[in-house]
Amino acid sequence: MIWDIGANIGSASIYLADRFPQAVIHAFEPMPANFALVQKNVAGLKVTPHNLALGAQDGEVEITASDYELNFGGFSLHYTGSVAAPTFKVPMATAATMIAKGVPPP
Repeated sequence: MIWDIGANIGSASIYLADRFPQAVIHAFEPMPANFALVQKNVAGLKVTPHNLALGAQDGEVEITASDYELNFGGFSLHYTGSVAAPTFKVPMATAATMIAKGVPPP
């Protein structure tokens, strides 16, 4: 069992699926645009994508996009830029919640 936490577009999940073909992989990615790419990129692999963040509590978390225009996949829980960057509220669950929902622990 492998958990790819912060899967971005699924590159690590793809590598891990190739490297460990018997493993079951769960890819967690909270950002909707990245999650759409995870779904596309891992189609046909033993990877289950989850559109949420893993964190310390269940609920929502606010994530800030990078304020650098060429950093398309950069997101953070802590805004440190000098200009206003877009923020997104995304669902978040604890590892315990996911295990209780039937996702086996890594």
